[in-house]
Amino acid sequence: MKGHEIAILIILIENQFIEEESLSIWTLRGEMKKAGYTDVATSVGVRTLVKKGLIQTFMEIDRMGDGEQLRFRQEDKESNNDLKDELPF
Repeated sequence: MKGHEIAILIILIENQFIEEESLSIWTLRGEMKKAGYTDVATSVGVRTLVKKGLIQTFMEIDRMGDGEQLRFRQEDKESNNDLKDELPF
């Protein structure tokens, strides 16, 4: 697993205390920039992690009522067993 993919997973796990919680695209992008990654790295990482079944994307109504918003959550699947071997903690 590449550095930007690990960073995405760490950010999602840090912000998702229960399975039902999720993170907005804006928050993920901002946190990735703080970690030193570009929007391209974030986009590629998200696409890769979705293909691997490690994260889920979905649309949700914005809390402020401004329409739908793309959100992310870390998947709670069998594939999470792979995370134990891949994450550096």
